[in-house]
Amino acid sequence: MERFWKEDENIGVAVSGGVDSMVLLDKIRRSGCFKQLYVLHVNHQLRDVSREEQEMIQRYCTSYGIELIVYTIPKGTFDLSKSIQHKARKLRYDFFESVAKEKDLSWVLTAHHKDDQMETIFFRLLSNRFTFQPPGMQMIVKGAVTYGKPLLNYSKSELYQYAERERVPFMEDESNEEVKYTRNYIRNEIIAKLDEAKLSKENLLHVAHYIDTAQSLVRQCAMKYSEGIKINSINRTQLKNENHLVQQYVIQSLLSDFLEESISVREVDEIIRVMKTDATHASYSFGEYTLYMAYDHITVRKQEEKNSFLRISLPGKYKFNEYIIQVNYLKSDIIVRNRQEGDVLSTDGHHQKVSRIMKDLKVPIYERDTIPLIVYEGIIIAIGNLKSSNHFMNQHIKISKEY
Repeated sequence: MERFWKEDENIGVAVSGGVDSMVLLDKIRRSGCFKQLYVLHVNHQLRDVSREEQEMIQRYCTSYGIELIVYTIPKGTFDLSKSIQHKARKLRYDFFESVAKEKDLSWVLTAHHKDDQMETIFFRLLSNRFTFQPPGMQMIVKGAVTYGKPLLNYSKSELYQYAERERVPFMEDESNEEVKYTRNYIRNEIIAKLDEAKLSKENLLHVAHYIDTAQSLVRQCAMKYSEGIKINSINRTQLKNENHLVQQYVIQSLLSDFLEESISVREVDEIIRVMKTDATHASYSFGEYTLYMAYDHITVRKQEEKNSFLRISLPGKYKFNEYIIQVNYLKSDIIVRNRQEGDVLSTDGHHQKVSRIMKDLKVPIYERDTIPLIVYEGIIIAIGNLKSSNHFMNQHIKISKEY
């Protein structure tokens, strides 16, 4: 059994009562490699044998002086007309994390084994879920606790052999045979038949290793964009010249800092397709956030209510969207507003449309309606910190942009 924890750490073992988790518990108990051992059991109350499973686990724990912590999910929690897997998983891991905090656990160990790993790899390959995540299961760190899987090098048959040899009690979960669940279908209808066809299912592990190695190379190539991702500004021209896998990684990394839900490969590839065109502007909305392509930059912005009008009657410091306006002197009110159709700035007797000035300066579309236009006695005298006229009031006004 792979061991990656220390003898002076508190360990929690997630135990369902099946052969996998009971063998894991027995192996760890026999190793004695822990400061304190806890068993974490979730009773979903969905099967007639749920109470029997809990009682079996309790007998085992009592006989070896191990503390059992049980979370019983109230009946009626699940809508059985729909898939319950996602909700059940969330409830389990919320329970694990609460116990980890209460008991100061460094590790919560689960009994996923080699067969589970191959099923996961197969599922992620066929559902195209390996592009932005590892193809196989790995350790997960959440806060101060790490979820480990010590049995990934053991096959299911080896666990049965161990249980028989060491007389480890366990109960079979008949729901594992129901092919209405995707994972069960892969296990019972596909993986199980590979041996019959004389195809090595363990080659899936080699495929996963290959993809892991390729993903590592992609991450190395994308390192040059880490600062751009950090400051939320990617150089579009530079990214256009990268390998497609690097482009995918950078776009996904930029968005993942803002989005709770994962973004699909299809969405990322559509962004990349437009990025490679001559379009100067494009935008993609993801809930309250929008990814913008503007000239040579790619950035993500939260959609917030914008200021459109401000009247300044006294000297002082004022905020207008992302701009700070410092007024040191004024004889008449200053109007600060966003752009309007037909706006013109006059400099040295020349009149130039505000819209033309913004285009010439390559101001992104998403910023154009946030830039403050300074209007004094009915005349536009400044366009944010971009351009101003020779009007005497501009010497008393300072405009800066917050970053």
